[in-house]
Amino acid sequence: MLLDLMANELDVLARTDHPHIVRVHELIEDANNFYIVSELMNGGELYHKIVQEKKFSEKNSMRFIKEIVLALNYMH
Repeated sequence: MLLDLMANELDVLARTDHPHIVRVHELIEDANNFYIVSELMNGGELYHKIVQEKKFSEKNSMRFIKEIVLALNYMH
């Protein structure tokens, strides 16, 4: 049952086309695993950027929040 739910979510991601959501190119499944072939995203994770910077300007914060909200709106 859990694998079916995961497969469904991965299928949705494979059909997703938005500039602020990582693009999934291929989903591969074997007896034990799912493999996701996705677009290469340079720059690392937002969390690590926040920890590294320790402080964001209001302008940078607004940019990240806007991109996240646009992606959530698209997925909704």
